[in-house]
Amino acid sequence: MSLPNARPWKMVLPLASVLTLLVIWSIYWSVAQTVAHREFELQRQQLQGAGHPLTCSSEKWGGYPFRFEFTCDAPHVDVSSSASVSAAKLQAVALAYRPWQILALLDGPTTVAVPTQAPITISHDRALASLTLSSGKGGSATAEVSNVQATGIAKANRLVVSIRTEDQSQLDAAIEGAGLDITTEIGTHIVIETLTGQGTFTGDHVFVLKAVQAKQGDLALSASGQISLDAQRQLTGQIVVTANDAAKLVAAVGDAMNLNEQAHTALGAMIQLSGNQITFTAGDGQLFAGPVKIADLDPL
Repeated sequence: MSLPNARPWKMVLPLASVLTLLVIWSIYWSVAQTVAHREFELQRQQLQGAGHPLTCSSEKWGGYPFRFEFTCDAPHVDVSSSASVSAAKLQAVALAYRPWQILALLDGPTTVAVPTQAPITISHDRALASLTLSSGKGGSATAEVSNVQATGIAKANRLVVSIRTEDQSQLDAAIEGAGLDITTEIGTHIVIETLTGQGTFTGDHVFVLKAVQAKQGDLALSASGQISLDAQRQLTGQIVVTANDAAKLVAAVGDAMNLNEQAHTALGAMIQLSGNQITFTAGDGQLFAGPVKIADLDPL
């Protein structure tokens, strides 16, 4: 009995198919990575033209076969002509089949240099940010970081910041925080157990605070208002804060601002008359809580 004719191509076909797909995917990855690299450099040039260059002590691209990866050691960004931000390492990752979604990882410590004081070093766990690009000029981003501490300034157990924009005229922002401890210029502390907030930045340096909720022990606060920058880049505007307990609000503000007995009494009477509310007003380089001046403000 004779055997049927052998057909070797049936054995070779699966392997050939896999190799063909591998070649096609490799070509796609190479072309797409080139496009991503070119677009990144274009955005980098635009930032540099606007006075915000990104520099690295060393940088590289990789991620084959399923990702695009950009690694920047010792990233440094100029925020303005005299202020900058630097960190230990920045890594950006995008899946090859979803390049419009980017994951960024930032290793600390992060250093903020400003002209009016010594550089500020911020220690933190690895910061994680997710960026989604749209076909137009819009997009959204969410960043999360834990165990944040700037010695003598502030610390937080957890911070989450989200931004979204449809165009360049408006930027919506939201924040969540837990375990915040802010040190004032006079050395007192503002402790906030939980914080949530939403607001909108407009193209004319105006920030509309839509809703803020904060809790400190039994004291619960809500706030809304609007602030902006004047021609001298000083804060101007009003924020109205409402509390569930007037006495605790007076005590919290008094302790944080180290108010004297006369100012403390005047502030308490004003809050009682206004229905557990206090209006913070900024203007001409000064900050007022109701009629009581509580701080001088430097230009931003």
